[in-house]
Amino acid sequence: MCDFFGGPSKQEETNADQTQSFANTLQGSYSTEFQEQQGALNTLNTLNQRIATGDTGYGFSPTLNADLTSQIQNRGAAEAQNLTQSAMNARAGQVFGGPSGTDSSGLARASGITSQLREMAQSKAATDTSNQLAQENIANINAGRENITNAANQEQNIVRAYNPAAYAQLAGSELSQAGQDYKNIQAEKVAKAQAIGKLALSAVTSAATFGMGGLGAMGPGAGIGQFFKGGVNALSGGANPFSIDNASPAAPNVNTDVGSLPQSQDFTSDFSGGGSTADAGIG
Repeated sequence: MCDFFGGPSKQEETNADQTQSFANTLQGSYSTEFQEQQGALNTLNTLNQRIATGDTGYGFSPTLNADLTSQIQNRGAAEAQNLTQSAMNARAGQVFGGPSGTDSSGLARASGITSQLREMAQSKAATDTSNQLAQENIANINAGRENITNAANQEQNIVRAYNPAAYAQLAGSELSQAGQDYKNIQAEKVAKAQAIGKLALSAVTSAATFGMGGLGAMGPGAGIGQFFKGGVNALSGGANPFSIDNASPAAPNVNTDVGSLPQSQDFTSDFSGGGSTADAGIG
């Protein structure tokens, strides 16, 4: 709503300022959204590159990997001991006679068998331990690949969640509205200035008309009432006493021929001839 002179109201200017402020906020949000999306895209590209080249690393933490390795090695040592003890238990009570003249007691042969069984047990335990360690390492690598793949999928979702274009579109709309509001406000300010100028000119013209009419109505002995009456008459469209069309009648010409003027009565008395002319009219 415009003011009395057609200029912008305070509410119009406030609304335009608020629209411009909101547009600035949206522009800032667009900038932030765009930068964060670009960061997520860079991270996603790095993850995809690692997956493509197989450089996904290990998935287990160093602490977890150390615990798993220690458990495998401990189980291998226990297995070797158990296998050795089992073989010894199976050989218990057996007598191995040695060749005549060389080992009549058979102890040498028994010792050799015991050593062989121990080595076989330790070898089997070492093989089992190595296989388990290899499997743990493969599991560690697979976990690394799975971790990177999951991270890439999550980053993909993050990239898709960003929508800087929406902020840009809304900011553009608000900026356009603010621009139109400011344009209208400027036009209303111009109209207000023109209206005030016309009003001022009209006031000056009316004052001049009133004054001239009042002065024209003044005459000998005229008072302030006659001045105002003449001014009001001029404002209402009455005759302008200073106009050529309403000029005062011309004063008599002092150079008029004396012969054209009435002659004065001669009151000279003729006392010798029976009285003056003036006496003729006296009873």
